[in-house]
Order: sequence, then C-alpha cells, then structure tokens
Amino acid sequence: MSRSTCEFEYCALASIVAKVLWLDHLLRDLHIPRIDRPLFLYDNKSAIFLSSNLVSYRRFKHIDLDYHFIRELVVIGRIHIQHVPSTLQVTDVFTKSVSCPLFTFFRSKLHMCSNPYLAYGILQNLFLILSL
Repeated sequence: MSRSTCEFEYCALASIVAKVLWLDHLLRDLHIPRIDRPLFLYDNKSAIFLSSNLVSYRRFKHIDLDYHFIRELVVIGRIHIQHVPSTLQVTDVFTKSVSCPLFTFFRSKLHMCSNPYLAYGILQNLFLILSL
C-alpha cells in the first residue's frame, strides 16, 4: 500500500515500464526492429524526479526495487521519461468530465471526428417525436 501519491504514481510508472519492456522483448524475439527507445509521458513531476535522481531517499525504502529498476533504465538510456502537463493528458477524455474546447482538442489528438449523420438522425427523431 502506498503512503503518498508520489509512491503510488512511481509504482504505477514502474508497472507500465515493465509491461512496455516485456512487449519490446517480444517484438525483438519476433525480429521486428524497434525504431527508438520508449518515451513515457507522465504528469507527476515527483515520480519523474525519482526516476532520474541518483540519491536514494529513506522514506521510499519500501519501493527500492522499482526505484532502482526505473532509475537504471533511465541512466543507461533504455527509456526516456518526459513531463506532460495534466491539462494535456489525452486519456482524461475517457475518464473525466472535460470542457467542450478541451474535448474537441483531445478528439483531434485521437484523430476522431464527429459523425454528422448521427447528429442529423438524432435531430430527425426529435422532430418526429415533437410532431406526434
């Protein structure tokens, strides 16, 4: 159990890094070349700081394995972790209520567009209901 949000975020980062590295090994075994090192976009600055800091903190001693695992991968250049502001987290469109302009921005990032036929069909059904 995590004692702080930083610990939780860091453990979550370690989990996703392990899964991506497993996929990387699988692709290598299938002789599919990797173009570049994995880039992890993360919004928690404390977790990013822990991944690149060479000083071990006592309060995080129970996550030492995850800490050293990620830190070692960052130091040798196997992975790269970059900060992305919370306002640019595209996955928020699936989990949170966002404003209309932000929704439109996220939708464009996902290369999705609105369906004009769906909107037309809803209006047509509404007119049918109102005319009854």
